[in-house]
Amino acid sequence: MREFEKIVSILPPRLKNILLEADENLKQEATEIRILKNSPLALTTPKGRVFIDKNGNPSAYKNALITDEKEIGEIALRIMDYSYYAYEKDIERGFLTLKGGHRVGLSGKGEIFGGKTLLKEITSFNFRIAKEIDGASDEVFSLITEPKFYNAVIMSPPCGGKTTVLRDLAKKLSVSGKALSVVDCLGELSMGGNTLCSCDVLEGFLKRDGIIHSLRFLSPEIILCDEITTIEEAFDIESGMNSGVGFVVTSHASDLKDAESRSVTRKLLELFDIAVFLEGRNSPGKIKEVIPLV
Repeated sequence: MREFEKIVSILPPRLKNILLEADENLKQEATEIRILKNSPLALTTPKGRVFIDKNGNPSAYKNALITDEKEIGEIALRIMDYSYYAYEKDIERGFLTLKGGHRVGLSGKGEIFGGKTLLKEITSFNFRIAKEIDGASDEVFSLITEPKFYNAVIMSPPCGGKTTVLRDLAKKLSVSGKALSVVDCLGELSMGGNTLCSCDVLEGFLKRDGIIHSLRFLSPEIILCDEITTIEEAFDIESGMNSGVGFVVTSHASDLKDAESRSVTRKLLELFDIAVFLEGRNSPGKIKEVIPLV
């Protein structure tokens, strides 16, 4: 079953049946399924937002299918396996990761408690479809392995294909004979199971814990991490590099100027040999610019 159908299968019957009727090319292109209370059903593609009518066809906003409050509640129960408390921490973070590595972004009404804003009432879901694309990392693999291995940070805005490239890169590096550890905090890289060939996958580990565990027990040559978002994570990577281990990571930035403007990505630029910038949402996974950093 393709990834689109896997996500759709957990939706309420009306939404599931309508989306299964959508055009095959549209389903193949879709990167997100967006469901909002009392709002039009929509898919996101590299070309933009596509509204869906009651027959599964692309439509104008005014003719699109409107999801109702009951369906929103049912989706919430289904993605949490009917157990709110089992996913309470994920909900507080604002997203869940489904089996297969598909991330569901949540939004709605929050409450401030203990200095933090906690999501209490869910009103929308953004299902990000995790995809395996063979060859997605071909260019990056050549860049970082010839004539030797180079530590690399891969950057793009959200939905730019970073995770897809990193997932494919993990397979290529492991098949090439490298001892590889993959710190997969959210389960998106391994897609809910070790699909990365001959890699040690640390799913659900905090990056710091995963890096330390890898260094102590797994003897990696290279460690891969997705979405470096804090300066503390950047320092954890620096400690790993000082142990002689190589790294490939991803982070959010649209270009060099953007990366230099924030402390986290600026620190990553100091640490790595190569920065690879991807085009972004309209051309997921396509390289825009490669900048040597040493």
